[in-house]
Amino acid sequence: MALVIGRKSEEGVRIGDIIRIQVVRTRKDTVRLIIDAPPEITVVREEVYEGPAVSEDIALKNFETVRSKELVQGKPGAGA
Repeated sequence: MALVIGRKSEEGVRIGDIIRIQVVRTRKDTVRLIIDAPPEITVVREEVYEGPAVSEDIALKNFETVRSKELVQGKPGAGA
């Protein structure tokens, strides 16, 4: 699933309770973002990925971190 959202400078988006993305500045074809996530969540630029195996390792680590936080916080559906 993909979500396309328009945001202006200083506006943001939340992903769950633990990740916040905020637009700091836009210029021509460049957007500067702040990504606020716990240190356990790996955040890298897409071009840094070395290949599908690295992407899958990072995705799995991030999923496990978010899932464990949901279980600790007692989120609905966390046990499913």
